Amino acid sequence: METKTIPFHSLKELQLHLETNYNHTTKRTELSRDIYLLSDQTTDVEVKRKIIAELLTFDFNFDEGKTKPRHTSTNYAGDLFEYPSYKEFTDDQLEYIKERLSSSSNDFLINRYSQLLWNGPSKIKHSTQAKLSVDSCLRIIASFDLKNHKDSGWEALKFLKNGLYNAIQIKYKVEDFKSILKNWLFGKIYPHDTKKYVIDLMLEISSVFKDKDFEGMLDLILDIAKEHAKVKKDYFQIKDILLTGLHIARKLKTDTSIWNEYIGDAIVKMAEFRMDDESRMIPLTFYKEAITYYKKAHHNKKVKKTEKVYSDLKSQLKLSRIVIPIDDDSSKKLAEYMDARVKALLRLKPEQIILYLLEGNDIFPSSDLLEKMIKDSSVSFLDFVTTVKFDINNNISNSETSNSNVEKEKLFSTYNIYIRSCLIPYLHRIFIEGIKCGKISFESVVEYFHKNTWIGQEFVDPESSRKYKWLHLIVPSIQEYFFGMESALRSKRPTLNLVLPIDSLTLKFEGVLRDFARLIGLSTTTLGKNDILREKYIEELLQEEEIRNFFDDNDRIFFEYLFTAKDGMNLRNNIAHSFFRFENYTLHYMHLLICAFLRIGKYKMEGNPSNLPHTNHKSVAGK
Repeated sequence: METKTIPFHSLKELQLHLETNYNHTTKRTELSRDIYLLSDQTTDVEVKRKIIAELLTFDFNFDEGKTKPRHTSTNYAGDLFEYPSYKEFTDDQLEYIKERLSSSSNDFLINRYSQLLWNGPSKIKHSTQAKLSVDSCLRIIASFDLKNHKDSGWEALKFLKNGLYNAIQIKYKVEDFKSILKNWLFGKIYPHDTKKYVIDLMLEISSVFKDKDFEGMLDLILDIAKEHAKVKKDYFQIKDILLTGLHIARKLKTDTSIWNEYIGDAIVKMAEFRMDDESRMIPLTFYKEAITYYKKAHHNKKVKKTEKVYSDLKSQLKLSRIVIPIDDDSSKKLAEYMDARVKALLRLKPEQIILYLLEGNDIFPSSDLLEKMIKDSSVSFLDFVTTVKFDINNNISNSETSNSNVEKEKLFSTYNIYIRSCLIPYLHRIFIEGIKCGKISFESVVEYFHKNTWIGQEFVDPESSRKYKWLHLIVPSIQEYFFGMESALRSKRPTLNLVLPIDSLTLKFEGVLRDFARLIGLSTTTLGKNDILREKYIEELLQEEEIRNFFDDNDRIFFEYLFTAKDGMNLRNNIAHSFFRFENYTLHYMHLLICAFLRIGKYKMEGNPSNLPHTNHKSVAGK
């Protein structure tokens, strides 16, 4: 087996390599591998411990002044496991890092060592370390050649954000950072298309940036939007820029009408740009949104004009029809639109992205909206033909012809078109690009489940009295997906096997739903054949009135479509009866399953797990 060549072969060579080569362009994943190989080849125990101390140091992630683990998982009991962790360090290793900090002249090393120590156990941290972190951060920011390398804007902002949070924490040189931000925003060196995110940072830290700090920002935001419009017709991004302007106008307590009008104008352009959508569903959605902003702007003329366009367009809404593949040019435009939308979403924090997947009302449509689409569309093709259905093995399926079943078939037919033509490509981009940029990861998803969902809570089995968490039962599947995806994305010959995670999550959802039913006081048993008591099937649970009343309508129909509906994906039946072959285990099922667990997990228990669940989701809480 060929041995990987590394650029250093001793601790001294490693230290020299870091001192002379470590900077913001260093690929830390490759560096970590090299340091690990060196530790593996080292036999001297004391030297090995120092090398491992370096390895742990470079495996940490820094963000907003915090030191975060690279990897998070759970053990059998559902307890969180993190790597790296301060528990991994011995006292001698931490002393070694202190020595490295005092001897280094490389600002990037000083910044990493000092922040590691400052965020460490109280016995090793000292305010001097925080000051060193802030000072080195300021020098690093000054070292970026923003004039000649515009792509350095993001990197510089990342260091500034991290250093600013540390500066605020210890009340040290905060004004220096504020001065840099002002120069970036109103000077000519910092990239213009990144200035919006500088302002967003200022808005996030409301305790530091007062109203006077936003003087001149409204004109700047308009300038940024106009410049962006000259470069490309990315109206979604322009809307995002204008929303920042609206936020500032609210903060300064100035008239917001003009900003609502600007945003409405941008959304109308988004609708006009997407008139190539033959279904008319995408531009209809945009026009409806634009009307809302025009009403907030009290611009009655534009309200009436847009309502007229919206009304005329509704008559063209055609979802229940044969779909013809779009041409290459239209396909390219749709891809560009989705890419722009995903790009804007992925600028948010990881927890905000996951929260969007969890309760974004624009992701999964409700039955009311679907019924309205059916009503507003042209007469359904299904009204004039007798349909013959086939299951996944090409067997003819029984089809009931009652009015209620015909209506349900229409509903799921419309839902299916939306899911396959709009949602699946959208989710695919969110997950793939999110994984690439590190915003969606195994760690961030598991952490969200652990901290923000009832799936991360501990329960007691009434029969065995053993404690358990659903989280540790679904973590292996989530881990398999993310590790497989990361490997596939990095490989020149990517392969991805999703058989185990899809099988497991599909079957686990029924158990999660059954526990949820018990928690809201619903019996999960019923009389079966020969009056023998049995557990209710997942399709029976989803039809229970208590369940239907508790879940949001868009969640309920999504769960039915994904797991049990014969006119939907019917995932539970296809998995349980082994109808799926290898080619059926695709990414879109995995992405929908992750969304399903996030959405059922948003109801968080308080106190004793036997209590009824509650949710912050308004539409559920209001029922």
